[in-house]
Amino acid sequence: MKPPRFEYLRPADLDGALAALSQNNGETKILAGGQSLVPMMNLRLVAPKRLVDINRIPGLDRIAVEGDRLVIGALARHTDVLTSPIVGQYAPLVIAAYRHVAHPPIRNRGTIGGNLAHADPASELPAVMLALDAEIVLRSSNGERWVPAERFFLGTFETAARADDPNSARGGCNSLGLRGDEPAAGRLCASGGGGDIRRQRRQVCKRAPRLCWCHRPRYAD
Repeated sequence: MKPPRFEYLRPADLDGALAALSQNNGETKILAGGQSLVPMMNLRLVAPKRLVDINRIPGLDRIAVEGDRLVIGALARHTDVLTSPIVGQYAPLVIAAYRHVAHPPIRNRGTIGGNLAHADPASELPAVMLALDAEIVLRSSNGERWVPAERFFLGTFETAARADDPNSARGGCNSLGLRGDEPAAGRLCASGGGGDIRRQRRQVCKRAPRLCWCHRPRYAD
């Protein structure tokens, strides 16, 4: 199937993208990797009147450490995050989760920002962001908002992002994780240092109306 007709915009910088999105009337979508959006358009599950392609905007794909924060740009491809030595050093839980995300062709095109904005409860990354106390940075023509992951994911395919918000993921560091082999029923994540588990969180993903966790702290001997 083919999608309905739509207007295609490809701004050269972030200001241009924000300007285009500020005119949004609820019928504009951001195009990044397109791994979820394009199939949904082909199936006529969504029919945006306008697509704003952000793939040519410089700087949105950066991966860096700023102070005590690991910063991952919204346009960072899954493959780039998976192979990043910075992410491997400061957030190995992200690397562990990425080994279960799709397959190479999808990871080569898909982006971390698009994955989080899609808010699929069966996806590994929203649960990881919650476990790491990540903050999602949302920008619009009205300014910038920092939203904790706990408040970003509102429900199935629903987030706190407005239609004019591109995003950037910022996460905590010094974490490790375990993932059971159950099919997206839950995620078991732990954080700590030096091999000592200080905190455990179990994310209830697919079987809950929104991403949440159950606290059950266990301290190492």
